[in-house]
Amino acid sequence: MADNPAEVWNALFKFGGIEGLPYAPSSYMLYSLLVNSAGLDTEMAGVDVTSGTKQTFGYPCPSGHNAAILRVNINIVDNVMTPTKFAGLSAFPNGLAIEHLSSVVGSREVIKEFTDNHFIKKNADWSFLAGVNGIVIAAAGDDFLPVRWTIDKMGTPLHMAEGEMFAFSFQDSTTGITDMDAMVQGLVFPNQLGVG
Repeated sequence: MADNPAEVWNALFKFGGIEGLPYAPSSYMLYSLLVNSAGLDTEMAGVDVTSGTKQTFGYPCPSGHNAAILRVNINIVDNVMTPTKFAGLSAFPNGLAIEHLSSVVGSREVIKEFTDNHFIKKNADWSFLAGVNGIVIAAAGDDFLPVRWTIDKMGTPLHMAEGEMFAFSFQDSTTGITDMDAMVQGLVFPNQLGVG
């Protein structure tokens, strides 16, 4: 990782920055759903967490690349959502940790926990990251909660080196939620650009 991630960002977007282009080529654009540890599933609803374990969904920065995460979009669909529930679940006591991890597998270090260890335990807790989000109450059927967390509003994106992972770590089961998934958006670029 670069000593100063802001320099990476400036190098990518200054005029003539990437391979002499004034813009990022579409091949560098990142739109990726978070996937479970097996890399097979993006659906976060129905996750069964036994006591003392976590289920992690994440975006692993690929080998030979760096990534700049600009935004995270979370979509939650469930029945009878209120600010005091997690989705439509009345109890979610341990919560959801949102983390930048040093590696995808093994004994990985938490580089940053984005909620200062006040994990997401209810719908209202999303406001710590994303400002005000409103639950869309359906006249019939499931409600919808869109969460739009724009990381680069801090002035810089989240910079990740190869092998690191942006992750949602569930510490409670999500059995009973209708649908939940999350997508990171940003840039992923080869190390040989000299900015990693």
